[in-house]
Amino acid sequence: MDDIHFSNIHTENKTMRRVLETAREYSLSDSPVLIFGETGTEYYQISEAIHNNSIRKGGPFVSVNITEGGYAQLAQFSWQGNKLQLKAFLERLVLTADKRSIAEGTIRTLFGELYPYVGEVGGEEKLVVYKTEEAVKISELLKKHRGNRKLAAEELGISTTTLWRKMNKYGIESKFGMD
Repeated sequence: MDDIHFSNIHTENKTMRRVLETAREYSLSDSPVLIFGETGTEYYQISEAIHNNSIRKGGPFVSVNITEGGYAQLAQFSWQGNKLQLKAFLERLVLTADKRSIAEGTIRTLFGELYPYVGEVGGEEKLVVYKTEEAVKISELLKKHRGNRKLAAEELGISTTTLWRKMNKYGIESKFGMD
């Protein structure tokens, strides 16, 4: 398949033409670009056109998918460092991703590692790592059963598929050989 360029993307839609113009402007930047689009919106073609119009066009085009839950997770975080913090986080997320698709739990885990919550406990500032009771229970059972998801799921009274989803949701997967 030929490389996709802005000249290959045709539209009569006024809004889409504005999107393409904005994408051309972004392609002049050296910064990574985060594009969110639903299936069928041609966001992949736009992202490749941005790459092919950029100063990095001689290098590889790298596309990493972030699930809808992952996108919602990114939107929920407090980005106290504004755009610079978000940019640094996204770069780190892409660089450390084991796969071409990044799950919600992976995003939450990295955010917790990079920006832990510091609160006051007993009059002293302490690092506070919050996990839901369910996440703690799942982690404990996986540790107890040495990562055996079947045994952990049985003890929780859920299917292994449901356990896998919950592990992914809470970012537990990498701790028990699920990379």
